[in-house]
Amino acid sequence: MSIGATSPRIKTLLKTLVPLSVYCATTAALAWPIVRDGSQRVFAPFTEMGSLMMDVLLVRWILAWDVHALTSVPWDLFDANIFYPTKGSLALSEHLLGGMPLYAPFVLLGGSVFAYNAWLLSTFVLSGIFMHLLTRRWTGSEAAAYASGLAFAFAPWRWADGVGSPHLLQVQYFPLLLLSFDLVVARKRPLDGGIAGLVLGVQTLCSYYLGYQAFFIAGSVVLAFMLIEGVSVASSAIRGLALSIAVALVVILPPSLPYLAAAGRAELTPFGTNWSPEWTEIWRNTYLAFLPKMVGPATLALGVAAIPLAFLERKSSREQARRILSCTLLSILGVLLMRGPIPLVGSVPSIHWVFSKLVPGFEHLRAHNRFGFMVVLGCSVLIGFTVKWVAEKAWMQAHPLARRGVLGCMVVAILAPAALSTDRLQSFDALPVPRVHQWLAQHGGTGPVLEAGAPRWRKLRDTIAMSDSTVHWLPLLNGYTGHMPDQYELVAELAEMLPEPHALNWLADCRGVRWIIMHGQSEARSAAWDDLDRVREVASFPGRYGRDDLYEVAPRPEGSCSDTSADRRKALNEPLIGQVRIEALAKPWLARSEQPVRVTISNEGTVPLKVGGQSIVLRLAWLEGVNDKMIGRPISVPVPSDIEPRQELTMTVWATAPRRGGTYVIQAQLIQRSREDRTWVQIGASGTGRGDAPSKDLVGPVGHTQVVVD
Repeated sequence: MSIGATSPRIKTLLKTLVPLSVYCATTAALAWPIVRDGSQRVFAPFTEMGSLMMDVLLVRWILAWDVHALTSVPWDLFDANIFYPTKGSLALSEHLLGGMPLYAPFVLLGGSVFAYNAWLLSTFVLSGIFMHLLTRRWTGSEAAAYASGLAFAFAPWRWADGVGSPHLLQVQYFPLLLLSFDLVVARKRPLDGGIAGLVLGVQTLCSYYLGYQAFFIAGSVVLAFMLIEGVSVASSAIRGLALSIAVALVVILPPSLPYLAAAGRAELTPFGTNWSPEWTEIWRNTYLAFLPKMVGPATLALGVAAIPLAFLERKSSREQARRILSCTLLSILGVLLMRGPIPLVGSVPSIHWVFSKLVPGFEHLRAHNRFGFMVVLGCSVLIGFTVKWVAEKAWMQAHPLARRGVLGCMVVAILAPAALSTDRLQSFDALPVPRVHQWLAQHGGTGPVLEAGAPRWRKLRDTIAMSDSTVHWLPLLNGYTGHMPDQYELVAELAEMLPEPHALNWLADCRGVRWIIMHGQSEARSAAWDDLDRVREVASFPGRYGRDDLYEVAPRPEGSCSDTSADRRKALNEPLIGQVRIEALAKPWLARSEQPVRVTISNEGTVPLKVGGQSIVLRLAWLEGVNDKMIGRPISVPVPSDIEPRQELTMTVWATAPRRGGTYVIQAQLIQRSREDRTWVQIGASGTGRGDAPSKDLVGPVGHTQVVVD
């Protein structure tokens, strides 16, 4: 083969490799901390371990679980090791199977932390190169391709929020969707339809948030083609479009069935239509302010500028008009969907509300601002048309230096918000795994594990527990997802009561816990474990929060569970006729020390007190003796079992003394809790309170005792 024959291929290869190098270098420059420590540390936008850090840990766990399950027990993929013994627990969050082709190979190369960081960074590079290829094909301009690729790959939202919600970064297939469906409607070939369907399916498997947007992207291309070319011409592409949908459904449907089943069992919380009046008013006035922060001011301005320029361009072809219209429609739809279920005008329902009623699963999407990704995509493509129009002007062609300067300023304006956002990147140590988990990996067998204690923010603790469980993959009673199981609060609150005997018996008999890890517990609580017959202290290990104490619980007898949680959804219970008593606490407490408080609840009526799982709680509050002012937040613990008539139940609540010395009163009240409308009703009382505390006019059985704090 001659050199002349191969040179076009070399040129084509270089036209791809050079942009790829640019996007790799830009990603490395902006994310240098990740590149430098990519195998040791995990990154998020916040210094403190807030909600975004929890999403990072959740995504890491999902990716690791996918690899573990697919290589060992693929038929149990959705029966993940969290929320034991809940079945199908993976369907309470994303499965992220679309990320496996990028994530799994890196696991073999450098472990889970390296694989996570490499997977995260690869989404920036692929987003840039795919957008570059799309814009170069649509505009024929290399300068336009770079502008669009940089705008899409390094949009501000990707650094400010995307690194904290890394599953949402997988928008790299969005440009391929525009390209593939444009080919379907233009060339009408079955092969194009099959490729478009495959891209649509893979993008949906990356994240259902992105999957719904992927279908909107395809729809915008088809709608623009119909508006420009006419319905009769568009109908000739029906076969390719039908094939695309069929291929996408074949890819999407099998891993989506568990979600449909979970929705049918009411395990997925609908968010799409249930916004409070307060949130509605706030979001109505502020959601448009998110756009510049997500898209970038320069990207937004240059993208919008392409729309009037399309009308001014005399040589604009129908093909170019169709593509600009598809991106415009996509951006407008994104803005409307960002509005959420808020009515458009008066009582006219929003687009989001309509889709929530018509599209399966749409109502379970809770973060409406994420539809702004469609605006980012549309504006990033439109930038290419603006840059092409500017670069091809006669005066620009006559002054090459000025042309480079103008285009350079555009690129700087596009990248500036991303560069300013990267200073928020913070990292936390991913290694080493606490020694207690290493012990369980060797000696834990198959027994379920429960973690309790520090940190006090239980959802953060449970997310960290999920991440640590990747060492041993034992079943966990803990867990964190976007849709929490009904009994999560009950299990978590009973865990906080340990080693209270009634709480331990329920967790062992009704949840089958074998191993209990107590993080950083006080000496008083540690000593209380010695009084339990069915528990064996295994060992103590150094941990993140001081000391990790590991306990083994004796197996449960068959039929020993007296679970009344099926009554959880009933209306208010019968009023309690009886007393709530606190045993006197004679010795002074040290400030900030943790001590047990024994509370006895007696039922002197003729009706059993049905606790209904978590619907009745005992609230313990510290009051100043002089003015009855509440100190700090009250403690709420579930009543672990029913109380029959003429019977009483004694339970232990662990309380922490106030920071300052003095004389205080500990007050105990029985409260009926309704999760549906967040009301609190004191058992045997009149009146209703809302929010975090009952109203002051509630009366009923109240116990109290005086405590001296040194």
